[in-house]
Amino acid sequence: MCTGLQINYPGGSVLGRTMDIEMSLDYQLNFIPRNFQFAKDLFNQPLVSRYRMMGLGFNDYIPLKDGINEHGLVGITNEFPEFNLYDKTVNPTIDSNEVTYLRSLDLLNYLLGMCRDVSEVIEQIATIRIAQTDAKGQSIISPPFHYMFTDPSGCNIVLEPKNGQFEVKENPYQVMTNSPRLERQYHRLERFMDPEKPEEVNAVKGLPGGYDPVSRFVRAYYFSQLSLKPTNQSEACASLYRILNVLSLPVGFLKNRQREDYTATLYISGYDPNTKELFVQDYQNPKVYRVSFEDIVDLDIYQTIPIPQNFKTDLLIH
Repeated sequence: MCTGLQINYPGGSVLGRTMDIEMSLDYQLNFIPRNFQFAKDLFNQPLVSRYRMMGLGFNDYIPLKDGINEHGLVGITNEFPEFNLYDKTVNPTIDSNEVTYLRSLDLLNYLLGMCRDVSEVIEQIATIRIAQTDAKGQSIISPPFHYMFTDPSGCNIVLEPKNGQFEVKENPYQVMTNSPRLERQYHRLERFMDPEKPEEVNAVKGLPGGYDPVSRFVRAYYFSQLSLKPTNQSEACASLYRILNVLSLPVGFLKNRQREDYTATLYISGYDPNTKELFVQDYQNPKVYRVSFEDIVDLDIYQTIPIPQNFKTDLLIH
């Protein structure tokens, strides 16, 4: 139930997302230094970061849900429930020196930790497979994800799993929600509007209002195209947060009756590939916090940093 969106401004862009999930989960900022073992592959070999990265993760676990590395490569994960996504088992005939088998949970860290830009992501993803068991046949947690990436060039791609491998898709609309596949999202968008002339849509009557993936895809694209074009980073961030707040889920809106919990927007994050900054807003706290690599006190150790989650205001008159 997450929405990802890129907003461009002259000389740069910001990529952000809503994290829509059951509210019982805690989250925090994770900073991962160079030469840090962030996971193991499915052959039990260590995975060690080449580059620094930071982003947001759950319950003090290392895998990032969205993040940025020191070169400005930005990536986000979204749920992607489709059939026949990953290999059920590790193929024993595959040379582990030529193909890297991973959990889907570790793929974002792997690409941010190993790649400088989108072109290197495209090169690396051809050598990666995802499976549901490790090389010993033991079951692992490998949820269905797809991924969106950008870098300082502004190029936007989506990685979609299919039969254990990934298809690389250029993403001119710079939006990602959940299933269906990107081509079908484009097709449904084009049924609602001419993407070249979104201003012709009667937004009061013609724009879909649901929170299903297709409706959110259409609205995210429409809002991004009809918003005034940003002239700088500040305006781009403001536009990003205005749009994503409109697409966010309030607590209580969707109830999981089996677990007595609610699916809602836990946080909204944003990343600027050029300035290499992270922005985050908690669902209870309207203030947006900013972090850069220069703010990290010790760049050589793994760190977790809590996000303020209480409603805050500032005095207008001091």
